[in-house]
Amino acid sequence: MRDHGYRRAGPAAGNGDGHAGNGPDNGDTRVDWGSLYENIRIGRDYHDSLLQLSCMLVAAGTDAGAVVNQLRDLMDRSAAPHDERWQARYDDIPRLVRDAKKKVGEGKGTSEDLDVEIARLAKLSLLEYEQQRKVTADEWDIRASILDKLVMCRAVSVTAMSRACSGCSPRPPLH
Repeated sequence: MRDHGYRRAGPAAGNGDGHAGNGPDNGDTRVDWGSLYENIRIGRDYHDSLLQLSCMLVAAGTDAGAVVNQLRDLMDRSAAPHDERWQARYDDIPRLVRDAKKKVGEGKGTSEDLDVEIARLAKLSLLEYEQQRKVTADEWDIRASILDKLVMCRAVSVTAMSRACSGCSPRPPLH
């Protein structure tokens, strides 16, 4: 945050003329959003571009979940190969946003953020989950065994709902 000149937007953020906006340009400290979007589109500097965008969006007051969704959408639309490097950066987006929130001063992610992450993990294959579980548990400052239980409960809940709804049909009238 400090390295790039970001700060949390205050309640009276604006461009100085009484209208809300991005505010005045701060000389050389202003980051070109378009350049960051273009970097992601062509597969250049994923990490730095995603990090800067996450900090800028969080500092502007954008909800963490919305930031994650926006960055994932940018990555999905990247014209670069969706290879292992791409996947690693894509999977890293929730951590980047949590780190941006910490740098901006909002502290650790909320329980809602953790729910979003658990839902994402519950959709992974067993191999993908195993590769990500320790890092995710460390990021959330919880034991991996607790994360395993949370993800298992979420996966079982979603599967049970899916099975229950797939066989839904009106009950025959009682005679």
